[in-house]
Amino acid sequence: AVYDTIITVIDISGITEPVAGAVPSDSFTISTTGGEVGSNTFWQVYDEATNTLKASYADSKIVNNEPFRVGTYVKLQAEVIAKEGYVFTPDTVIRYNGVELPAKDDSNLKPNFRYPVVADRRDRTAASIGWEVKNNEDDVTFDSDSGSAVAPQTVEEGKTATKPSDPTRDFPDP
Repeated sequence: AVYDTIITVIDISGITEPVAGAVPSDSFTISTTGGEVGSNTFWQVYDEATNTLKASYADSKIVNNEPFRVGTYVKLQAEVIAKEGYVFTPDTVIRYNGVELPAKDDSNLKPNFRYPVVADRRDRTAASIGWEVKNNEDDVTFDSDSGSAVAPQTVEEGKTATKPSDPTRDFPDP
């Protein structure tokens, strides 16, 4: 008799965190013997008001073809396929960057989760991993030339830092 090897753990990594204005990339990597990246991998936008994951910002636009929007919460559905001779089970653990993802909870789809493995489809599974889309930001530091400390600022890409107060410096009496 030929038996399939059960995949007990799937490790996902290599997802590029979404940034406002960037075009989505649906690539990721797995380091799991017997598994490979599936072609049914795509971005979704989370609608908090209805607790649903939608494949578009509006009825006619797919998230994969449109730059990320600031303030939205998006999720990558990362499909993993079992190679021939391998299978997933409902107990298969999926980790993203080393953190185990909980089972899907339909009452709150915002947290990261793994989709359930069903008995008749043990050859594929998926994870849903999300982020709030923010603008690129840079940390700006200031050299006070041995004067008082000047607080660093986080500045949105394309914007200008605010001029800080002039630092003070004490000089010894002559």
